[in-house]
Amino acid sequence: MFDRVVTILSENPELATLGAPQLDSAIDETQERLGVQFPESYREFLRRWGWMWFGPNAYFGLGTTVENVVIETERARLRLGLPAKYVVVADHDGDELVCLDTGALRPDAECPVSIWNCIHGGLSRTCANSFEAFLQRDLEDFAT
Repeated sequence: MFDRVVTILSENPELATLGAPQLDSAIDETQERLGVQFPESYREFLRRWGWMWFGPNAYFGLGTTVENVVIETERARLRLGLPAKYVVVADHDGDELVCLDTGALRPDAECPVSIWNCIHGGLSRTCANSFEAFLQRDLEDFAT
């Protein structure tokens, strides 16, 4: 899992700022607080890196108060009416939030990644079928 992401990070170290690996207990507590079950690829992201910046793009996680998935998700739920099944994992310039659709968790322990339009207050599209696929494509798009 994340083989291509690891390669992109190693080929572009000047673009990457990585957090610290998180324990399963911290991940479980976060799921409980948000009332969701994370897909396996997002759990693995948290276990490996905690959070990540790549170029100008932040990928929310655990281990910091700046790019914290709990703070960002709770803020969007309160201010934007984001439904409880969504977890905010990235922000596209304040206009769009990249969200895990944890209400659509599949038997393979993955879920779609969707875009929440902050201006119109609703989903605009699905951008990937897993967090790993989203992160890989996002990093590739910026690195190339």
